[in-house]
Amino acid sequence: VANNQRVSANVYSGSGNDVAGVMSRYTHFAAGNLGYTGYKVTLRSSVTFAYLYRVDNGTQTQIANYVGADAIAGAKFGSEADGTTIRLLINDVVRATATDATYASGNAAFYVGNTRAIDNVLAEDDATVAPTTIEIFKDAQIPLIAKPQTIGY
Repeated sequence: VANNQRVSANVYSGSGNDVAGVMSRYTHFAAGNLGYTGYKVTLRSSVTFAYLYRVDNGTQTQIANYVGADAIAGAKFGSEADGTTIRLLINDVVRATATDATYASGNAAFYVGNTRAIDNVLAEDDATVAPTTIEIFKDAQIPLIAKPQTIGY
């Protein structure tokens, strides 16, 4: 059974090529930086680009992107998974959509690089099987991923 999710957070500026963002249908199944999967929305530093990736064992494949004046630090970035439709949201507005059936379930996740910050985190899940677990970890940019901290939702 697929769990439909909406995961969002306000993402604040960093420096260099640092990243921050959110993930839907996230699974961390192995130690180290390559052991995670899911759908990831990322804001890169000092640009107006947002990316939607499918992550397979830590390898990112871009499945959609958005370029616009509202894709800036401080904006609310979101990932929404509804069946096989995966959406990139900015300030609760759908800005890009992809169709992907690779991951049907998982947890919500938030990540920040060394010079980033997030606030106003939100995770919604309609799964009836089990409650969502929220994963919060530092620096999802390969090669460094700190051990995730799991909190109940």
